[in-house]
Amino acid sequence: MSVELDLGFTGVEKVVDKMTRISAELKPSIHLVMGSNVWKMYVMARDLVHVRTGFLQQSIYWDSTDLMCFVLRAAAPYAKYVEYGTSRMAARPFLRPAVASVEPEMIRNVCLKIRELLEGS
Repeated sequence: MSVELDLGFTGVEKVVDKMTRISAELKPSIHLVMGSNVWKMYVMARDLVHVRTGFLQQSIYWDSTDLMCFVLRAAAPYAKYVEYGTSRMAARPFLRPAVASVEPEMIRNVCLKIRELLEGS
């Protein structure tokens, strides 16, 4: 079984849609900011994951599923068991700590980008 964390951020799209006076470049600009931060999550997850054969580490990837939504995944069939543990094995999380570590920075960067676009319009 693979493990997947859906990184859709609720509320961001609603706020973006309400700010109609901002130019059409808002969503693509925020997409770039979010993408660069999801890249950091990806790199961190690959650094944090327990490596035995390297298969799990190589199965980690990220993708943009929508303009404002990203997914960070580990496709190895046993990724879920490593991330969350089992009754016989302690968890060795790698996706959740990566997201938790970078998420505050990403939120800050998105807010800065919105402010920059508001002041520039």
